Amino acid sequence: MDENSKIEQIKKMYPEGTKIKLNYMKDNYNPVPNGTLGVVDHVDDAGQIHIKWENGSSLALLYDEDDFEIINEKTNEKAFERKIKYIDNFDKSAEKESTIAELKKEIEVKWFYHAEANAGKKDEESYEQFINWTRDVIKIHDMSDDEFVDKILYGHSNFASIEDIGIEIISDNANNFRYEIMHNLLINAVNMSTADNDMCLLSMTIEKAKDLLELSNEDFINKFYKLNHDGILTIDSYVNAIMKDAKEDAHYNKHTVIQSYESPMLIEYWNDYSSTNEDLPVNDFRLKIVDEYLQFADNNNNYVSIDDPESIESLKTWLNLAIEVLKMPEEQFLYEVENNKYENDNISFISFIEKNNQKMKVTEINGNAYVTSFQLYDATDEKTEQQHNKEIENFEMYINEHLKNYKCYVLPEYTDLGHKNKMIDGYTDKLHDVFNNIYNSADIHSGIDLFFNKEQELVVKCYGSMYKYVPDDVTLEMITEYKIIPVNGDNEKINLFEEIFDNQQEQELEDELEFYIDLG
Repeated sequence: MDENSKIEQIKKMYPEGTKIKLNYMKDNYNPVPNGTLGVVDHVDDAGQIHIKWENGSSLALLYDEDDFEIINEKTNEKAFERKIKYIDNFDKSAEKESTIAELKKEIEVKWFYHAEANAGKKDEESYEQFINWTRDVIKIHDMSDDEFVDKILYGHSNFASIEDIGIEIISDNANNFRYEIMHNLLINAVNMSTADNDMCLLSMTIEKAKDLLELSNEDFINKFYKLNHDGILTIDSYVNAIMKDAKEDAHYNKHTVIQSYESPMLIEYWNDYSSTNEDLPVNDFRLKIVDEYLQFADNNNNYVSIDDPESIESLKTWLNLAIEVLKMPEEQFLYEVENNKYENDNISFISFIEKNNQKMKVTEINGNAYVTSFQLYDATDEKTEQQHNKEIENFEMYINEHLKNYKCYVLPEYTDLGHKNKMIDGYTDKLHDVFNNIYNSADIHSGIDLFFNKEQELVVKCYGSMYKYVPDDVTLEMITEYKIIPVNGDNEKINLFEEIFDNQQEQELEDELEFYIDLG
């Protein structure tokens, strides 16, 4: 990390108002006693941290020389600082703990002694040794934290072994810090895996946890400051920052996973924990599978090491499986359940149990027949928005359950002011796949509406991201409508509206007839 980047990072780590406790100041006159509390005033362009101390002093701290810590007043949890635990064999095998900057300086000094020992000798070999030791000191001085840990502390390089200067590494506390954060995120996900929670937020939380596995320790720590949550690095603040980020992204990508369909079906299965046959609605069973995967993942988290790619891949496998189940279309999920893909020591599929059939209804709004009770923009809060989305999902489920998988022509067009003259190519799809394919490809920032237009054609209306409409210099929302035109084997247009509601009426008459026959 160059000097300017380092100073910028110090400014982010110690914003104005951060509470500091001094452990030790490297100053012979001891103007600020150890244990004194203070508040950060500012960090100057040289990286010095100016403090208003409670004893009246305004002496600045030097990040690499003075020993101090952040005090989080809300939780009393100390701010995390990456430290290396090691044994100093030249100090009667004393166990010590130092920051990377402190340990780097200690090694630099000891290696420079080697260089100095060869400096006064006149033979060529000694001169070469002087050059080599000096060069190595300069190299490690410019290394990033992760490069220093990997190449010098763990010896994954051609540099001299630090054991030759009496240093034996025990542990890097960043690894335990990562474990605690991953554990907390997985516990949050496990707690979310109930039918009453937002499955898209659950999926996004798992995605965020999985992304953290790809980061080096240094990048893992810097990730927190990029999210800029409170500026005080603790386990709680890190987890809160990730959850806030997940919630924002889940809202943006709300249609990328299956939500809470009211499927007219139960799944009967053997529960080994209770040694009984049980049944659950389809999505409750889906979440039970996800819950199992997340608990397997959390168990694997105990054995994950940044230096062991296999352990990371093993944990990622369980997280990927959980995400796959959440994103899987209903039809595919039921097929895989029936074929025992999810059978394990705890859960075994037995059968499907049909519930009463659903009934579809539409709401007339501005001459169109919406499959929801109201338009998306009439949702007043998160709860009513979830109700709106659930009604759309129920409609999609009804289509997949009761209608043939017709070939469809999909005709997209922009309907917002700034894009009305832009053309979009049409394409073909299958009726049971068309909704998910639209959601995966369209710009859906704010959500969707689903309705039959005046010609009784099915339309998916996608509300996208905001953009500047240059001619009027106003901010608009991109809106794209996808007409879905199903056809039969002769390529003749099918009136989906009539097929749904005529079939439903026929089914109601059949049910009524069966009722009277049963009465005898």
